[in-house]
Amino acid sequence: MSRVVLLEFFVQPDDTLAFLVRADREEPRLEHVALGRDAVLDWTTRLLSMVTAGDADLKKHQTPFQPLLTVVEQETAPDDVICIVPHGPLHLVPFHALETNAGPLIRRNPVVYAPSASVLASITARNRGAEKQGAIVVGDTRGDLPYAGLEARMVSRLLAVEAVPGRQATRRRLMEAIVAARDLRVLHLACHGTFDVDEPLASGILTASGDDGNQANVLSARDLLDIEMTADLVTLSACDSGISERRPGDELVGLTRALLVAGARSVLASLWKVDDLSTSVLMRAFYEGWLRDGLPKAQALRSAQCRVMDLTAVELEATDEAKQARDRDFSRKSHATPSATRFEPNARIFAHPRHWAPFTLVGNWH
Repeated sequence: MSRVVLLEFFVQPDDTLAFLVRADREEPRLEHVALGRDAVLDWTTRLLSMVTAGDADLKKHQTPFQPLLTVVEQETAPDDVICIVPHGPLHLVPFHALETNAGPLIRRNPVVYAPSASVLASITARNRGAEKQGAIVVGDTRGDLPYAGLEARMVSRLLAVEAVPGRQATRRRLMEAIVAARDLRVLHLACHGTFDVDEPLASGILTASGDDGNQANVLSARDLLDIEMTADLVTLSACDSGISERRPGDELVGLTRALLVAGARSVLASLWKVDDLSTSVLMRAFYEGWLRDGLPKAQALRSAQCRVMDLTAVELEATDEAKQARDRDFSRKSHATPSATRFEPNARIFAHPRHWAPFTLVGNWH
C-alpha cells in the first residue's frame, strides 16, 4: 500500500506556513513560504492566467514555492500519495502541475486534495461502497458539447448502465434520479458548469431545458446540499465545476464542498474551463484505469493525466474520440480540435497543463 503524506497550508497576512505530516514522524515538518495573503492571491491569479492562456514557461512563475517543492521531494518517495490541504486562494492552485526535478509533480506522485484535515478524516471513515453498482451518467445537456456526449456514452458502457440522454436531463429529472438511487457508486456529469461569484450556492451544472422556467435549469450546490448520497465518486466533467468561493473560516461554498457534505466519498472536478476533446480522452483513461484495471482513484487520475500530456497527434488520430469525430462534423459544435492532422505526427498536442491539469480529485483517494 502506498504511503500517504499530508501537506497542509495556512496563509497568514505576512507569510504562508506549510506543514508536512508523515505517519512515521512524531511532529510535522514546518516550512515558510515568503508570500502573505495579498501576495498569495496575486500569485494565484497570475498563475491561473498563465495556465489557461497556455503560457509555456510555467516554471518561472512558481519560484516562491520552489523551495517547498524541493522539500516535498526530499520528504516523499515516488508513488507516495500526496494529500494537499490548501488554504485561502491556494484552493485554486493545481499543485500537481507544478514542476519538480522529475517534471510535473503528478509524474512523480499521485495527488489528492481535501478542503480541510477534519473533512478528510470524516470522508475516509465513510464506507467505500465497492459493493454498490448503481450509476447515473449524463452528457451534453445543451447540445453543444458533442465530445461530452461521446464521453457519457463511453462511461456508461464501462459502468454497464444507460446514459441519460442529454436533452432529457432536466434539473427535476436529475434530482429525482439522485434521490431515488439507493446503490449509487458513480454520478458522472459531462456538461457545462457555472460559477456564481455573488451567490456561490447558486453555482452548478447546466441541465437541459425543462418546464420549470429558465431559472431552474441549473443543478445547483444548494440543491445538492439537500440530498443524502453515498456515491463513491462524483465526476463533474464540466467547466469551472471545482471552483468555490472562500468564506470566513476558509469554509468553501461550491459544488465540490456541497457534494462532500451530502455524503460523496470523492469528487473529480475542474479548476478552469476545459476542452471537451482532451477531457473525453482523459476520462476514458481514468475510468479504464479505475474500473477495468482496479487502480485506486488517485493512481488512475495520475495515469490518465500523464496519458493526455504524452499523447501525440498520431496517437490521437487513433483514438475512438477522433474516429467518431471524423464520422460526425463536430467542428462547428465543439471548441475542441476535431482533428490532429495539422500537427507533426509526434507532437504532444495536449502537453500543456491547460489540457491535462484542470481536474483534481478531492476526498478519498482509494
